[in-house]
Amino acid sequence: MAAADIGDGASGEGTSSTEMLGNLADGGLLRLLVSKPVQEALGRLLFATTDMPVAKFEQIAQGIRDETEARKLIINQVAKVAKSRVSDNDNQELADRALDRWTRSLTRKQKNREAVATRTVAALADEDLPSSAAAPSDDFMDAFEEVAEKASTEELADLLGRILAGEIRRPGAISRHTLHIASILDAQVVNALIKLAPYILRQNWIYIPVSKRGEWAEPLRLLESFSIVNQPGIRTLVGPNEPSGLLEIRDSFILVDVRPIKFGWHVDGCNFTPAGLELLSVIPAQPEVSVDEIAATFYENLDWVRQVRVGDRLNTAGPIDMSTLRLVTPKSPSN
Repeated sequence: MAAADIGDGASGEGTSSTEMLGNLADGGLLRLLVSKPVQEALGRLLFATTDMPVAKFEQIAQGIRDETEARKLIINQVAKVAKSRVSDNDNQELADRALDRWTRSLTRKQKNREAVATRTVAALADEDLPSSAAAPSDDFMDAFEEVAEKASTEELADLLGRILAGEIRRPGAISRHTLHIASILDAQVVNALIKLAPYILRQNWIYIPVSKRGEWAEPLRLLESFSIVNQPGIRTLVGPNEPSGLLEIRDSFILVDVRPIKFGWHVDGCNFTPAGLELLSVIPAQPEVSVDEIAATFYENLDWVRQVRVGDRLNTAGPIDMSTLRLVTPKSPSN
């Protein structure tokens, strides 16, 4: 699910994250790096300051890597001072092990931060920043930095990069609760979210067709365990004595004509939680399942569904256009 081909895993060997940032800048993304919101966010993540001059990123683009050696020197000097304060009564080997663990931990955390920063820039490259873009709040960055330095897998680094990019584009879009959930996700859970994303309705729930119950059981269980969706159950499709039910999806709608009954008709489904919706807003775009294909699954309820039609909205935020209705035919058993 990587946003771009930007190297090895979050903390793996190979091209360093600083070099990755340089490659991105050389590839024409310096326009993002000089954006004030991006400077402030990446400045905090990489260098512990929001006062990030453009020259700093220009150095990265030119391939200057002096800061790596400087950082090593600082660590070594701190280690020397710490060792000099070990008294004769202290265990010198114990102090050496503690210092070794500290330096390794510091280096690993910085690598993880840089991996997330690289993926943030790659995610921001998808489109120009809106005029409303802004640097994330201090409260958000306090929590985000703690999570980012623990992002030891490529999948989590990529997801966090997209979360930071989303927060820059739409300030306040990602809550700290969602950030906490993201910090404990693994690739299996992220892939489950990606798998079901194309099926979400505008009403923020997913209809579970009869034919998908087995296939979706494990992905839904995983998402529910992380509070991304709620427990699957019965959802109302058509109200009492109503002849049809209307569902909105993307820029289209599905009209399911049924045999009216006193108590209405219900189907299996599950709702996305607020955190689930926030995560959906930042995951990478996937090849979409066609609306017609989703609509055709309603024919699996053959005892009460009469016909299924699909139509379009006048525009993304506008009303539905009933004149665009077209009949969807059932899928043949061979499909």
